[in-house]
Amino acid sequence: APAAAAALDAALRALPPTLDRMTGALALRVSIRARGTAKGVAEAARGVQLARLALRGARGVAAALKEGLEAPLLTAIATALDHPSLQALADALDTFIDEAAAAQLGRGGHAALAMAHAVAAAPDGLLTAARAALTAVGSAAAEEAGRVRGLPGLAAAKLTYTDAHGFTLTAPRAPANAPLPEGCVLVSGRRGGGRMLSTPALAALSARAAAAASDCLSLSGAALDSALDVATSSAPVLHRLVDAIALADLLASLAAAARRARGPVCVPRLTGAGPLVLTDIRCPLLEAAGATCVPNDACVGGAALLHVVTGPNSGGKTTHLRAIALNAIIACIGGLPLATFAGVPRLDRVCGRSGAAPADAARSAFAAECAELAATLATATPHTLVLLDEPGRATSTADGGGLAWAAAEALLQRGVRTLLATHHTALGGLAAYDGVKLWHMQAEVVEGERRGEEDGGGDRAPLTAAFLRPTWRLAPGACPVRHYGLALAPAMGVPDDVVADAAAVAARVEAASARSAAAQPLPHSTTAAAAAAYV
Repeated sequence: APAAAAALDAALRALPPTLDRMTGALALRVSIRARGTAKGVAEAARGVQLARLALRGARGVAAALKEGLEAPLLTAIATALDHPSLQALADALDTFIDEAAAAQLGRGGHAALAMAHAVAAAPDGLLTAARAALTAVGSAAAEEAGRVRGLPGLAAAKLTYTDAHGFTLTAPRAPANAPLPEGCVLVSGRRGGGRMLSTPALAALSARAAAAASDCLSLSGAALDSALDVATSSAPVLHRLVDAIALADLLASLAAAARRARGPVCVPRLTGAGPLVLTDIRCPLLEAAGATCVPNDACVGGAALLHVVTGPNSGGKTTHLRAIALNAIIACIGGLPLATFAGVPRLDRVCGRSGAAPADAARSAFAAECAELAATLATATPHTLVLLDEPGRATSTADGGGLAWAAAEALLQRGVRTLLATHHTALGGLAAYDGVKLWHMQAEVVEGERRGEEDGGGDRAPLTAAFLRPTWRLAPGACPVRHYGLALAPAMGVPDDVVADAAAVAARVEAASARSAAAQPLPHSTTAAAAAAYV
């Protein structure tokens, strides 16, 4: 129901954004290590306050889940968030936070004690007395600052407090060699000619403020010790709280993504075994970016474990692989795939590489690619979905093609569902094995739109379209367009004479490769029968 979904979204957004770090910080009690400092007390108080907000916000999430949402899982989450133990913990933590004291933040001139002021005072009155003393010191410093502002040139002086200098007055820029106002001492020069000034009275008040601040910090830290004892003793309760909110947030996010879909979505069938079957799938990343997706089908597994996808640059190979993987993941985590049908087996992981392998200062692009491929081969099982997007692109054609072939064979032998996108046409030979399907992304060759062609008026016509127009549709078999790189190059601005020379060189290379292959056929590391035995 839209109204219930909107209420749940509003309740989740009202929760603290750093909720995921709350339980760990409280359980480890990191903040209390620096209890004697303003930072340590502030961090401890912030952790307790965050827990209070989360516990109070859980009620709103539970109420939203109970209103108009009847799914058993949502009911279970609402019950967990409305558990009496959460209410009891919230009430216990409330005794350590004083909302009235928190409203006094900043008063008294000591900004470092901001969070400490939110700690409730104990019945013994010591913390109340320390805060009163600090407030009195701040008031006295404000009176002294008012007196000093009456001196010549100090009407705009600003009173500040720092741990290093105590109370000081920041005076505006003064002429060079100007004498100090009567009764003032120079604490520090400032950029732009400004000056930090003090007086004997402010110096004395600074010492009193430091002592009062130390008392406030010590007493606040002691109170927070007790609060952290309560929180850490209830760590399992807080963990259940975070887990329940995280699950509600996940389900709400998946529902929002399904509502924003620009086409049909479906309830997946989790089959446990068998092939991964997706019909009319669309890429979630492409659709989220506002682009139009051309739907395609996929059936990976069973009699077709290895799918080799060829086709031109910008033809949609990578998008097709990503669409399969992302929709499978969405189905496995409880979402609605962007498809008209989804039959998804049990998957233990999705691994591989998609896009160019990043190079860094320590290794080349090919080394990074090999590291990723090695990790894939080391972890892939028959329940894994593997994506190999143009493997071997970062080295020579022969080495890259050979590496891609061998990796595909190894995965096929293990019975791993594998999607392989490639520009190596020789990899189409893998289709000779049982369990391998060869596909290509279709593209239309557009004639009469060549770069620099004369138009009807005798002028050189500008480039209006690429020679190769992709349709982004998947079709069986090898790509019928052989030199799609040369067909696309003119559209990218490569001069016609360079493209013509490239075509001649490509023809000679192909002829030489054909003669070499005829003289010594490429041996397979496994036979078709051996590969079929594994699938």
